[in-house]
Amino acid sequence: MGTVRFTTAFSGGLGTLKIQIPGQPDIDFSDDGHQDVDLPEGNTQYVASGAAAPGPGGGVVLTITGDVIADSPQQYGPGLIHPNIHPLLVTL
Repeated sequence: MGTVRFTTAFSGGLGTLKIQIPGQPDIDFSDDGHQDVDLPEGNTQYVASGAAAPGPGGGVVLTITGDVIADSPQQYGPGLIHPNIHPLLVTL
């Protein structure tokens, strides 16, 4: 198992970000912070969805670190965040 850290930074006000990984409980954010998840080695995918604060200053940045190779950071603009599928490669 590898430990993967999901870290969020919200700008412009309140928002939400949900991370869904098959076989894992959902990871929910509504403020800056981080959550660690232990995942098996190999390829997997996660889905990110939610909503950032509206307006020109709204946004969410998702950074993924740890025992992983990921397309990070992910940046989402203001308003609705439609479900996005992203790959993860968990390494040991």
